[in-house]
Amino acid sequence: MTTDEFIIRYVRQPRPVQMETTEMATKVKLKRGQEKKFKKGSTTGTKYPWDEWFNGDLLQIERSVGPENEKGTVEAPTVAKDYGVPSDSMPPKIKRAARHRYKVCEIDRYDTDGTKLTNAFQIQARDMTADERVAEDILRAEEKAAAKAGKANDADVPDQGDDEPVAEAA
Repeated sequence: MTTDEFIIRYVRQPRPVQMETTEMATKVKLKRGQEKKFKKGSTTGTKYPWDEWFNGDLLQIERSVGPENEKGTVEAPTVAKDYGVPSDSMPPKIKRAARHRYKVCEIDRYDTDGTKLTNAFQIQARDMTADERVAEDILRAEEKAAAKAGKANDADVPDQGDDEPVAEAA
């Protein structure tokens, strides 16, 4: 027997893993005919009533009026309407929320007479067709894989700092 064979056989033996003892969940027994009723949790919900907006009706949503912060969001509305963010950032939010619910939402900045709306949109949502749902599922899978790959790349890439030393002031 060579030294390498000896080391492999006797020295490099994996040590047994000691299992920690954990307590298992206990089964709850209910009386015959009794059902467990769960209370609704306190969730914050969404900021906008997406399900009401995406019911298929043609709706006009309007921006609230009031003082704005540095980002353009209405902070304390004097006239509360449907949304308070800048009008340019609302269509992507609508599209994403509709997509999340397997809906397609059409957004128009013009009213039915052809007049351009200021701080308002007309929207109408519909359910995705079977082909659109399949395409959406594929897109979601690709986005999930890209996000996973992005996290892996972020972990592998070291911090990109300045290569030049900073001169100290005398």
